[in-house]
Amino acid sequence: MNVAIHPSSTLETAAAGRTNPLSMNLPPYFTIPADSGLVSGEQPCLKPKKHLMDIIELVAARYGPHHGLRVLAGNVIGAGGWSRLPTKRQHDYVNARAGAFIASGMMYLEVSGPQALDVLDHLTPRNLRSLKTGRAAFTLFTTPTGTVDEEALVLRVEENRYLVSCGGGAPPSHLHEALERFPDARVVDSYVVSFNIKGPDRIAVMRDLVCAADRAAVDALKPFQACRCRTNAGDDVTVVRSVIGMEMWGMPGAITAVWTAMLDMPDRVLPCGWDLLDTYRIECTDIDFLLH
Repeated sequence: MNVAIHPSSTLETAAAGRTNPLSMNLPPYFTIPADSGLVSGEQPCLKPKKHLMDIIELVAARYGPHHGLRVLAGNVIGAGGWSRLPTKRQHDYVNARAGAFIASGMMYLEVSGPQALDVLDHLTPRNLRSLKTGRAAFTLFTTPTGTVDEEALVLRVEENRYLVSCGGGAPPSHLHEALERFPDARVVDSYVVSFNIKGPDRIAVMRDLVCAADRAAVDALKPFQACRCRTNAGDDVTVVRSVIGMEMWGMPGAITAVWTAMLDMPDRVLPCGWDLLDTYRIECTDIDFLLH
């Protein structure tokens, strides 16, 4: 089967056919304290991604310890917030300035090869064949019976290469079936991670996080367009504009360096946790977040 995996990755669990223990007894979305036995001890059920925790602790060094980790579909996806960063302050920033949200807990896949598009078409009812290089699309992956399996952002980076960020931190459940049907496609558990900035100043903040030569390209992005850039530290990244956010995708070291820079811009952008994100999704008037 044409799947490459990292050690202890979600793809490895899926490939081996093992059941996530959380799927049996625990709710799909909940909060746990940092010292919970689910994430610590000799045999934790949950193993947060190292880069995710690195960013959470980077923010904690400035704003105090986080007060809980959010779990979605058996994966740690972020922190609820930090002790010295009131939710009200985050709310004010994301509505009047800009708020930065950690997204490193999601699963990032690279789908490539002559049958890459066939694999994606097998997983979603959305027509991705018209997606041009450098463009992105929000997508729902569905089960064979038509129910929602996973939501994702699909970015076409080359003719036969796509990057996919799965919002629930897990690959589509029928990915291996698709690869059996289309063996000339390859899926790897990508090392790419991302973050996103929301709020009225999101474009201006993102522009200033890349080098001067690339700022005009960021300014020119329309919704669901992407551009390759270099950060002020000289790292290669991809900036993606969605309807309500500006996303930066890159290698963990590059994204960590950008977070360090953002923490030195407290008058313009503030880290935001999942407590605030839940509220923002309810209040947002630019897009409908539907709960089923």
